[in-house]
Amino acid sequence: MNSLADPTAIGAHSASVWSGHIPALDGIRGLGVILVLIYHYGGSAMALGLGASALKLTGLGWSGVDLFFVLSGFLITGLLYDAKGKQNYFRNFYARRTLRIFPLYYFAAFVVFFLAAVTGFGLLGGANPAWIIFYVGNFQMAIEGGGSILDHFWSLAIEEQFYLVWPLIVLAFSRRTLMF
Repeated sequence: MNSLADPTAIGAHSASVWSGHIPALDGIRGLGVILVLIYHYGGSAMALGLGASALKLTGLGWSGVDLFFVLSGFLITGLLYDAKGKQNYFRNFYARRTLRIFPLYYFAAFVVFFLAAVTGFGLLGGANPAWIIFYVGNFQMAIEGGGSILDHFWSLAIEEQFYLVWPLIVLAFSRRTLMF
């Protein structure tokens, strides 16, 4: 039987979409992961004998992070728009974001800080822990360059900075204006 003609199949799909999970976006997430991996590990293509054509693919890898940012912006905008006008709009949003990201982020950062202090290895490069603690490591990288084992935290810093501003914008503007 065609799943479109089966009301239970449609209902099951609708429940999934309304719960906040859009299955089709999982493929886009997977593409983003593959692009990032190609970017970071594509240099190994020559060692594997894959040659110049494989190295050309590594040039596309940077777009994986951009893809994640666009996808995140889309999903966060939907969550915020659905919560718009409800009680505790800001509190609920920031509590969810904080519980989702902060524990693992700070655990990983403090493990690196501890290991750097105990071992004396240059794990932090020139990174100042304060930049990491306050989610502004992306600014330090832009000003001073990278070289830390925590350089990849730049994307989380940008995401957290987005979370500071975007809920205000969604609250201030109509859906029509947001979707211009």
